[in-house]
Amino acid sequence: RRLPIIIGGFEAQAIAIELENMTPSRPLTHDLFKNFAEEYKINISILQPVLTKKYRKMKKLFLTAVLAFATLFASAQIMVVTTYDGDQEESIDKLTANMGIGYSISDNIVIGGVSNGDDYDLFARYNYNDDLYISLQMATGDNEGTSVGVGYSVNVWNSLYIEPNYSMPTEKDADGNRDGEFNLGIGYRF
Repeated sequence: RRLPIIIGGFEAQAIAIELENMTPSRPLTHDLFKNFAEEYKINISILQPVLTKKYRKMKKLFLTAVLAFATLFASAQIMVVTTYDGDQEESIDKLTANMGIGYSISDNIVIGGVSNGDDYDLFARYNYNDDLYISLQMATGDNEGTSVGVGYSVNVWNSLYIEPNYSMPTEKDADGNRDGEFNLGIGYRF
């Protein structure tokens, strides 16, 4: 079995610098993470007793990859989104039934997944300007359908946003209707 892991150019360069014992002209992000871990005495070499000398390069590559992924996550713009669903019976389910996570691949484009019952839908969002966005949500699994929408993000506190939005399916239902719906979303951006 194989698990392909795709990394970006900057992460590959960081791994190569570490493997070649090169010293960059300025500290890289994972160096800052390493310095932070050392300062607060966080043990980042948990695998030390398990690995022997034979696997020293493997351990070094593994730890460098972990730090590179930590760098990627730390520098990423992640957002957690949900939509209020008044049809749910339990009070917490009204907020968590449609929860999802998005990843900003650029200043204007966010992609991610959102819960839809037992399945997950994929979504893409284009930020037209700072507050206005256009969205596309595609069903996966047994669910069918794609919907498009428009929304407005209102920053209410730090990174917490209230997002009223309107979405409608791209195809007609069995009755020949394309009824849209108004949603009230909540987003938190890391």
